[in-house]
Amino acid sequence: MTKNKIEIFLLTAIIAGGILYYRPWHVQSSQTSVSPVLGTTQTAQPEQGTPPSATKTEQTFDWPPSKLNEKYPDIPFIKRDGGVLKMSDLKGHYVVIHYRGTTCPACQNMAKQRASLWNDSRVVNVDVLLFNDQMKPAKAADADKWANQYGFQEANREIVVGCPDWIHAPDLYQATYNMVVGGQLLDKDGIIRASCVTPNGENRPPHYWSDIESMLNGWLAEDK
Repeated sequence: MTKNKIEIFLLTAIIAGGILYYRPWHVQSSQTSVSPVLGTTQTAQPEQGTPPSATKTEQTFDWPPSKLNEKYPDIPFIKRDGGVLKMSDLKGHYVVIHYRGTTCPACQNMAKQRASLWNDSRVVNVDVLLFNDQMKPAKAADADKWANQYGFQEANREIVVGCPDWIHAPDLYQATYNMVVGGQLLDKDGIIRASCVTPNGENRPPHYWSDIESMLNGWLAEDK
Protein backbone atom coordinates (compact mmCIF):
# COMPACT_ATOMS: atom_id res chain seq x y z
CA MET A 1 0.00 0.00 0.00
CA THR A 2 1.47 3.36 -1.00
CA LYS A 3 1.91 6.24 1.41
CA ASN A 4 -0.96 8.19 -0.17
CA LYS A 5 -3.31 5.21 0.08
CA ILE A 6 -2.39 4.73 3.74
CA GLU A 7 -3.11 8.39 4.49
CA ILE A 8 -6.47 8.20 2.70
CA PHE A 9 -7.37 5.01 4.59
CA LEU A 10 -6.50 6.55 7.97
CA LEU A 11 -8.44 9.75 7.19
CA THR A 12 -11.50 7.73 6.14
CA ALA A 13 -11.36 5.70 9.36
CA ILE A 14 -11.16 8.84 11.48
CA ILE A 15 -14.16 10.43 9.73
CA ALA A 16 -16.22 7.23 9.99
CA GLY A 17 -15.42 6.93 13.67
CA GLY A 18 -16.47 10.53 14.23
CA ILE A 19 -19.81 9.97 12.49
CA LEU A 20 -20.57 6.87 14.56
CA TYR A 21 -19.76 8.75 17.77
CA TYR A 22 -21.71 11.89 16.86
CA ARG A 23 -24.80 10.48 15.14
CA PRO A 24 -26.76 9.12 18.16
CA TRP A 25 -26.36 12.39 20.07
CA HIS A 26 -27.39 14.46 17.04
CA VAL A 27 -30.40 12.33 16.11
CA GLN A 28 -31.76 12.23 19.65
CA SER A 29 -31.33 15.96 20.14
CA SER A 30 -32.96 16.77 16.80
CA GLN A 31 -35.95 14.52 17.43
CA THR A 32 -36.52 16.01 20.85
CA SER A 33 -36.37 19.62 19.67
CA VAL A 34 -39.20 19.16 17.17
CA SER A 35 -41.39 16.95 19.32
CA PRO A 36 -44.77 18.53 20.17
CA VAL A 37 -45.01 16.58 23.41
CA LEU A 38 -43.28 16.74 26.74
CA GLY A 39 -43.84 14.91 29.97
CA THR A 40 -44.29 15.50 33.65
CA THR A 41 -42.05 17.65 35.82
CA GLN A 42 -40.20 14.54 37.01
CA THR A 43 -37.73 13.46 34.36
CA ALA A 44 -35.27 10.62 34.11
CA GLN A 45 -31.56 11.42 34.20
CA PRO A 46 -30.13 11.95 30.71
CA GLU A 47 -27.99 9.17 29.34
CA GLN A 48 -24.26 9.75 29.12
CA GLY A 49 -23.54 11.93 26.11
CA THR A 50 -27.16 13.10 25.84
CA PRO A 51 -27.60 16.90 25.89
CA PRO A 52 -30.11 18.38 28.40
CA SER A 53 -32.58 19.21 25.61
CA ALA A 54 -32.90 15.49 24.89
CA THR A 55 -33.77 14.47 28.47
CA LYS A 56 -36.25 11.61 28.53
CA THR A 57 -39.58 11.99 30.33
CA GLU A 58 -41.83 9.55 32.14
CA GLN A 59 -45.08 10.60 30.47
CA THR A 60 -46.08 12.67 27.47
CA PHE A 61 -48.87 15.15 26.79
CA ASP A 62 -49.85 17.15 23.74
CA TRP A 63 -49.05 20.82 24.29
CA PRO A 64 -50.68 23.07 23.38
CA PRO A 65 -53.80 20.91 23.65
CA SER A 66 -55.33 22.29 20.45
CA LYS A 67 -56.82 19.31 18.61
CA LEU A 68 -60.55 19.69 18.13
CA ASN A 69 -62.79 16.70 18.83
CA GLU A 70 -60.11 15.02 20.94
CA LYS A 71 -60.05 14.57 24.70
CA TYR A 72 -58.21 17.21 26.70
CA PRO A 73 -55.01 15.57 28.00
CA ASP A 74 -54.82 14.72 31.71
CA ILE A 75 -52.29 17.43 32.52
CA PRO A 76 -51.86 17.86 36.30
CA PHE A 77 -52.62 21.53 36.96
CA ILE A 78 -51.95 22.95 40.41
CA LYS A 79 -54.87 23.99 42.59
CA ARG A 80 -54.89 26.83 45.11
CA ASP A 81 -54.51 24.39 47.99
CA GLY A 82 -51.57 22.63 46.34
CA GLY A 83 -53.64 19.71 45.09
CA VAL A 84 -53.95 18.56 41.50
CA LEU A 85 -56.73 19.25 39.02
CA LYS A 86 -57.11 17.37 35.75
CA MET A 87 -59.79 18.38 33.28
CA SER A 88 -61.14 14.83 33.44
CA ASP A 89 -62.04 15.57 37.09
CA LEU A 90 -64.71 17.91 35.73
CA LYS A 91 -66.44 15.28 33.60
CA GLY A 92 -70.19 15.81 33.54
CA HIS A 93 -69.84 19.60 33.25
CA TYR A 94 -69.22 21.90 30.34
CA VAL A 95 -65.80 23.49 30.89
CA VAL A 96 -64.69 26.94 29.74
CA ILE A 97 -60.91 27.35 29.94
CA HIS A 98 -59.20 30.73 30.01
CA TYR A 99 -55.40 30.87 29.60
CA ARG A 100 -53.95 33.76 31.60
CA GLY A 101 -50.74 35.52 32.50
CA THR A 102 -50.93 37.50 35.75
CA THR A 103 -49.17 40.54 34.23
CA CYS A 104 -51.28 40.52 31.06
CA PRO A 105 -53.47 43.69 30.97
CA ALA A 106 -56.13 42.02 28.81
CA CYS A 107 -56.30 39.06 31.20
CA GLN A 108 -56.62 41.41 34.17
CA ASN A 109 -59.42 43.37 32.49
CA MET A 110 -61.32 40.20 31.55
CA ALA A 111 -61.00 38.87 35.09
CA LYS A 112 -62.06 42.21 36.58
CA GLN A 113 -65.10 42.43 34.29
CA ARG A 114 -65.78 38.72 34.75
CA ALA A 115 -65.97 38.42 30.99
CA SER A 116 -66.91 35.03 29.50
CA LEU A 117 -67.85 33.56 32.87
CA TRP A 118 -71.00 31.47 33.10
CA ASN A 119 -73.09 31.44 36.26
CA ASP A 120 -74.72 28.10 35.53
CA SER A 121 -74.51 24.89 37.55
CA ARG A 122 -73.75 22.94 34.37
CA VAL A 123 -70.64 25.01 33.56
CA VAL A 124 -67.22 25.13 35.25
CA ASN A 125 -64.99 28.12 34.52
CA VAL A 126 -61.25 27.41 34.78
CA ASP A 127 -58.53 30.06 34.73
CA VAL A 128 -55.21 28.40 33.85
CA LEU A 129 -52.37 30.71 34.88
CA LEU A 130 -49.49 30.05 32.50
CA PHE A 131 -47.25 32.84 33.87
CA ASN A 132 -46.94 34.52 37.25
CA ASP A 133 -45.65 38.04 38.00
CA GLN A 134 -42.05 36.86 37.48
CA MET A 135 -42.95 35.24 34.13
CA LYS A 136 -42.43 31.82 35.70
CA PRO A 137 -44.91 28.91 35.78
CA ALA A 138 -47.70 29.92 38.16
CA LYS A 139 -48.05 27.84 41.33
CA ALA A 140 -50.62 27.40 44.11
CA ALA A 141 -49.82 30.74 45.76
CA ASP A 142 -50.19 32.56 42.43
CA ALA A 143 -53.55 30.88 41.79
CA ASP A 144 -54.75 31.79 45.27
CA LYS A 145 -53.66 35.40 44.85
CA TRP A 146 -55.41 35.71 41.46
CA ALA A 147 -58.62 34.15 42.79
CA ASN A 148 -58.70 36.47 45.81
CA GLN A 149 -57.85 39.54 43.74
CA TYR A 150 -60.71 38.99 41.29
CA GLY A 151 -63.21 37.24 43.51
CA PHE A 152 -63.19 33.78 41.97
CA GLN A 153 -65.07 31.29 44.14
CA GLU A 154 -64.79 27.54 43.69
CA ALA A 155 -68.26 27.24 45.23
CA ASN A 156 -69.48 29.10 42.14
CA ARG A 157 -67.54 26.71 39.86
CA GLU A 158 -64.80 29.31 39.26
CA ILE A 159 -61.49 27.49 39.51
CA VAL A 160 -58.00 29.00 39.26
CA VAL A 161 -54.98 26.75 38.74
CA GLY A 162 -51.24 27.04 38.20
CA CYS A 163 -49.28 24.82 35.85
CA PRO A 164 -46.45 22.27 35.79
CA ASP A 165 -42.94 23.52 35.07
CA TRP A 166 -42.49 21.60 31.83
CA ILE A 167 -44.80 23.91 29.85
CA HIS A 168 -41.95 26.46 30.03
CA ALA A 169 -39.42 24.07 28.47
CA PRO A 170 -37.32 25.79 25.76
CA ASP A 171 -39.12 24.08 22.87
CA LEU A 172 -42.56 24.90 24.30
CA TYR A 173 -42.06 28.32 25.87
CA GLN A 174 -43.10 30.40 22.84
CA ALA A 175 -46.23 28.32 22.26
CA THR A 176 -47.15 28.68 25.95
CA TYR A 177 -46.60 32.43 25.74
CA ASN A 178 -48.80 32.64 22.64
CA MET A 179 -51.68 30.92 24.42
CA VAL A 180 -52.27 33.80 26.85
CA VAL A 181 -55.75 35.37 26.45
CA GLY A 182 -56.86 32.29 24.52
CA GLY A 183 -59.54 29.87 25.60
CA GLN A 184 -61.25 26.57 24.93
CA LEU A 185 -64.58 24.85 25.42
CA LEU A 186 -64.90 21.23 26.55
CA ASP A 187 -68.06 19.19 26.41
CA LYS A 188 -69.26 17.02 29.28
CA ASP A 189 -66.89 14.22 28.25
CA GLY A 190 -63.84 16.48 28.28
CA ILE A 191 -63.64 16.72 24.48
CA ILE A 192 -62.29 19.95 22.99
CA ARG A 193 -65.16 21.28 20.87
CA ALA A 194 -64.10 24.89 20.30
CA SER A 195 -60.73 26.58 20.68
CA CYS A 196 -58.99 29.93 20.31
CA VAL A 197 -55.65 28.11 20.48
CA THR A 198 -53.73 26.83 17.43
CA PRO A 199 -51.07 24.06 17.48
CA ASN A 200 -48.29 26.64 17.96
CA GLY A 201 -50.25 28.33 20.73
CA GLU A 202 -51.25 31.42 18.78
CA ASN A 203 -54.70 32.83 19.35
CA ARG A 204 -57.19 32.85 16.52
CA PRO A 205 -59.13 36.05 15.74
CA PRO A 206 -61.37 37.43 18.53
CA HIS A 207 -64.56 36.16 16.87
CA TYR A 208 -63.57 32.66 17.99
CA TRP A 209 -64.54 33.64 21.53
CA SER A 210 -67.96 34.50 20.12
CA ASP A 211 -68.05 31.05 18.54
CA ILE A 212 -67.31 29.47 21.93
CA GLU A 213 -70.05 31.50 23.58
CA SER A 214 -72.58 30.66 20.86
CA MET A 215 -71.78 26.94 21.03
CA LEU A 216 -72.07 26.81 24.82
CA ASN A 217 -75.26 28.85 24.91
CA GLY A 218 -76.72 26.48 22.32
CA TRP A 219 -75.83 23.45 24.44
CA LEU A 220 -77.36 25.02 27.54
CA ALA A 221 -80.57 25.84 25.69
CA GLU A 222 -80.89 22.22 24.53
CA ASP A 223 -79.74 20.65 27.81
CA LYS A 224 -82.72 21.41 30.02
